[in-house]
Amino acid sequence: MNAGRSLRRLVCATLVCATTLPNVAGAAPVDPKSKKAMEEASTHFRRGVKLFEENDAAAALAEFKRAYDIAPNWSVLYSIAGCYYQLGDYAHALTTYERYLKDGGADVPAKKKAEVQKELDELRTRVGKLTVRTSKGAEVLVDDESLGTAPMAAPALLSAGRRKVTVRPVDGPPINKMIDVVGGDELTVEIGMKPAKSVGAADKERDKDADRAKPASEGRLIWPWWAATGATAAATAVFGVLAIKSSKDVTNLRAAPDPDAGALSSAHDRTKNFGLVADICGVVTLGLGAYAIYVTVAPGPKIDLKKGAASVQVGVGPGTVTLVGSF
Repeated sequence: MNAGRSLRRLVCATLVCATTLPNVAGAAPVDPKSKKAMEEASTHFRRGVKLFEENDAAAALAEFKRAYDIAPNWSVLYSIAGCYYQLGDYAHALTTYERYLKDGGADVPAKKKAEVQKELDELRTRVGKLTVRTSKGAEVLVDDESLGTAPMAAPALLSAGRRKVTVRPVDGPPINKMIDVVGGDELTVEIGMKPAKSVGAADKERDKDADRAKPASEGRLIWPWWAATGATAAATAVFGVLAIKSSKDVTNLRAAPDPDAGALSSAHDRTKNFGLVADICGVVTLGLGAYAIYVTVAPGPKIDLKKGAASVQVGVGPGTVTLVGSF
């Protein structure tokens, strides 16, 4: 913006303000307090023009804004926008010029409207848009000016240049990030976002926790070993009882006055076979029991249920004992 041209425009705005405010006041009866406010606003406005002529745009902006706060008048927005422009705050200059045209409406002279539109075209090449993605509820600031809390309703308009973006999470310290904004940019930055676990990763982690909580025996085929142990233990008991009974038969036959040699021999063989089977079943019972205890309490690989369960079969024939098992 040309400084000389800006000064001339602000002087014109001064005249507009100086004439408009009294006219508004004179349009209807005004109480002394309102009249005093108009006078105070006019005083701040004139100070602003003088400061701007002295190239103190920052102080002039403060005076113009105070005048507008006291007695809002759309014509003052032109002067405020001019100060923003001189200070390099192109984003605020653009939005203030747009507001000037909107609030002034049909009252803005055609020549002035054309001048402002030309300024707007230039300003749009000097601003960019920024979207900040961060945790919900966190306050977002740019150059220490608050833009509200996340999520942002719309991208923020920023002046071109290097900008400091600050995020103040609800439950953590502030996070700062420097970014470079170029005219026409549409930037999106993430600050302080907590990475969300994917569904697959979350499921795997949950499964791991569940596995840690499971007893060591879960997931392995255990009951067939205990069933086989119980079966062989029962066989041991049965054949033990039969061996004892057969032994008593041998004793009774020997005690007879005239023992039958064939019957005695047969009873003796039965006692021997039953005892042998009882001994074998006892040994198998001990082995199966030990292994059943092992697979119950010790960690180990899972066993596929489709592969079947362990089984033990004992067969007794004349003079022979057969032990068949599958595991």
